[in-house]
Amino acid sequence: MGVCDVPVISTVCDIAGDAAGALISAPFDWLAQAMGAAAGWLIEAV
Repeated sequence: MGVCDVPVISTVCDIAGDAAGALISAPFDWLAQAMGAAAGWLIEAV
């Protein structure tokens, strides 16, 4: 599933192209990676 498959972002991708969709989704990707790293650290600490 690509970034532009998300319903809300797909309209942005249609209008501005894939680069804009990637730019919009970048903060969410970063947040997901940070949350995953924090969860991994928490599990290792236990």
